[in-house]
Amino acid sequence: MRLIICNSYSNAENEKKQICDLVDMGLGLGLAEKDLTFTSELTSQWCQSNNHDIQLGVPRKVILDLMRVSDVFILPSVSEACSVIMLEAGISKNLMVLNEDLYSLHEFGGQGVTQNSSDRAVYFSFGSITRPIVQYTPSEEAWFTDHAKVLINFLAQDKALQFFRQTRKRYTPDFVYASQLEPLLRRPN
Repeated sequence: MRLIICNSYSNAENEKKQICDLVDMGLGLGLAEKDLTFTSELTSQWCQSNNHDIQLGVPRKVILDLMRVSDVFILPSVSEACSVIMLEAGISKNLMVLNEDLYSLHEFGGQGVTQNSSDRAVYFSFGSITRPIVQYTPSEEAWFTDHAKVLINFLAQDKALQFFRQTRKRYTPDFVYASQLEPLLRRPN
């Protein structure tokens, strides 16, 4: 599992402090530091060669590549009319987790059929500008734990995502070499 947050315009001190606070929160919730990635914190040869400041945003092609290899897209935005990135995640066959409190998102994700989902999306309450979350009941940690369990259950039920995950994990050149070719090379004659 890896949480990748594509953040832009993250070069000011406030944004850098917010990243540190979010990393601390993630570590407190049991994530390893390597499991939480903010794109503004990355460096690359391409950025250096093209004089691109990654803190200002990720190139569009990178976003599309990330969508192609991811399987869950979470849109916790508290003010959104029509998110283009949400549509790109949907076209990339990501499981959509949308903010239940933004009624405009129900047009895209569909009306709820169960407590946490529609026919097309999973809904969690992230609050909104007009309906902010003031307190988590019984606690913020319990809220995250309960919602993680719901999300894991939805992921386990989706056969297309299961096949995608299996393919992504087991049929890479490194995995095929380590699990199939390397053992053949080590066998005594």
